[in-house]
Amino acid sequence: MTICSYKRKNIFGEIIDTEIELTTIEEIAESVWYTTASIHKNVEIDEFVIMTNHMHMILIIHDNDVGVHCNQSL
Repeated sequence: MTICSYKRKNIFGEIIDTEIELTTIEEIAESVWYTTASIHKNVEIDEFVIMTNHMHMILIIHDNDVGVHCNQSL
């Protein structure tokens, strides 16, 4: 999944001299990502990357017991 910041503002960091300097918000987002699996028993986290204004994540949901149903005819 991809999550973008509001109005695509660089809230997670900014590029300075070809290097990304990360912000406290990025640290919070990363911390929440790593604790997600311990909070939600049916969730497994996989790869993720945080960019300056968005995040890409792979989240695996097991046993779909959260009341969400997929239309498999798509």
